[in-house]
Amino acid sequence: MAVIAVTGLTVYAVEGSQTCLVIAVLMAMTIVSWMMGITKGYFATQTAE
Repeated sequence: MAVIAVTGLTVYAVEGSQTCLVIAVLMAMTIVSWMMGITKGYFATQTAE
């Protein structure tokens, strides 16, 4: 996922493609929400014990 985001940003920087920028932003948002989910899940299991 991170690779796709970086690739999208790189292509956007080189070609100025709006589509690649949108893809990169969507991937970044997905990564962030996924990381937040892992963090929440981790703390949920910690407090449960």
